[in-house]
Amino acid sequence: MPFLMWQELLYWSRKITLRSFKERVIQTSSFELVGIFFVAPIYAQLAGSSMVHGFATIAVLSIAVMVWSPIFNTFFDVIDRHFTNRLACKRPHRLRVLHATLHEVTAILITCPLLMWIGGHTLSAALAFNLGLTLTYSIYTYFFHMIYDRLRPVERQTHVETKKQIPALSSILATDSPQVGLIEAEAKFGLDRRS
Repeated sequence: MPFLMWQELLYWSRKITLRSFKERVIQTSSFELVGIFFVAPIYAQLAGSSMVHGFATIAVLSIAVMVWSPIFNTFFDVIDRHFTNRLACKRPHRLRVLHATLHEVTAILITCPLLMWIGGHTLSAALAFNLGLTLTYSIYTYFFHMIYDRLRPVERQTHVETKKQIPALSSILATDSPQVGLIEAEAKFGLDRRS
């Protein structure tokens, strides 16, 4: 069953307009860097630790979430697009709230054990800090993604553009010399293998 879910995810990711891998890296890095500088001083103050320990702890948590975040965001976008045929930049308020909440709930599952290990907290203290971090990051997530989606919107590729490109691209790549076909395709469709 999980294999079929991945097949469906891959199928829909080819059929719909999503953020590119490069865009996901920019989105996630921006989210985490701004979050670290916003949250680490607050954590250090509340935990009674040095600013260095506060930044280090939040940075480790951030790295863990940074690995998880693009996976979660891609799944959420695919599911949203599948059921609503809507781009992320057109997401309504109630779905943004759901997105932020689910993002933080899944992040708790990842970060609570890390807070106990790195922060040296008991389970109850780690859960309390995680609750505070979750509330803070839920608000931050909502506003960050709303602003990010407006500053860097995903542009929809219409089916007409796709239908025009696929046969033309196929005929170019079907030349005797694959390298020549690839160079022609890059020139015709503005493709760049380096990006």
